Amino acid sequence: MNYQHWFGLTDGRFGYGSMVNSFLDNVPRGVTLNPQASTAIHMGVPFACKGFLEGQWKVNFTMWETDELHHRFIAWIPQYDQIIVPCEHNVETFSRYHNNVSYVPLGVDGNVWKPVPQPANQRFRIHGGGSLWKRKGLDILVEACRLLRFDHELHIKLAPHARDNPPLETMPQVVFHREWMSMDEQVAFFNQADLWVAPARGEGFGLIPLQAIACAKPTIITATSGQAQFAHLATHTISHKPAPSGGPGRWDESDPQELAEAITDCYNNYSRWQADAAKKREAAVIEFSWKKASEKLAAAVPAGELLKDGKFVPLEVSVAFRVNRTTEASINGQSKRFMPGVDYRDTEGMFEVLWHAGHIAKDLS
Repeated sequence: MNYQHWFGLTDGRFGYGSMVNSFLDNVPRGVTLNPQASTAIHMGVPFACKGFLEGQWKVNFTMWETDELHHRFIAWIPQYDQIIVPCEHNVETFSRYHNNVSYVPLGVDGNVWKPVPQPANQRFRIHGGGSLWKRKGLDILVEACRLLRFDHELHIKLAPHARDNPPLETMPQVVFHREWMSMDEQVAFFNQADLWVAPARGEGFGLIPLQAIACAKPTIITATSGQAQFAHLATHTISHKPAPSGGPGRWDESDPQELAEAITDCYNNYSRWQADAAKKREAAVIEFSWKKASEKLAAAVPAGELLKDGKFVPLEVSVAFRVNRTTEASINGQSKRFMPGVDYRDTEGMFEVLWHAGHIAKDLS
């Protein structure tokens, strides 16, 4: 018997939650989930895990969207025995900081994400969306639609908790959907589109456009990072070039004019691209089924046994750094004094206090 423990955020409204639930719903035959298993996989950002049982093989299934990891990822992933990521782009990025990185793609449920008849649209209807305006390239989509020379309407689904959106009232030509949707409402929303567009600058994987492809919708994507894994299933891909992300590393920028031309081609030759999307739908739900993804996940980690007396061991991380000025900082009632030009190693909590105060000169970890 292969005992494993798969755990993480299970709120399906959020990306990791949807991922965790999909893996938990598709545990392969021969694998039994048990918190006492000697192989444990935490699905989520590495610093969200409280710890593991003593003797467990510690795995983090995570992802990142640029070509350089955030300093918290760099500090935390060495605490794990193995890192699993959902795209080849992430394998390259994470392997600079960990010597055991495996690739396991995510999936799409073809029984849920499927063509559902909807009333015909009076105008050509373009859909896009996501939780982060800039990273999802929603500004590129808006600009591309401003360049179109045919009658259309643009609908964008935004997560209610998203905070990086520009003032939406400045875009009265766009229909925004900010409410949480049930699964049936989400599937209906995907099927109401004539075309789905995902010009993301960076993705750990990119479930949204894959779900659109599974609904047999003509889909245009930037074949960047995670979305490159299923670019062959999109009806159109647009080119991209590296650009600063505004944080660690670079992501990919695409051209609104090129995107507008791809959208126009889809509009002018819609019957052709509808037929193409229908064919690729069948390939997508086979190649990227959650069943296959779960089997790959189970095979990527050591087969586990049950631990008899596992003692809980919290993950503890320290960070090496220098400060840019003499400063005193307090955490948990303890105050410390830091001097410039000196190498320090302290808890990540202390590092975060200094980081947010602008006192970090260099992250040495």
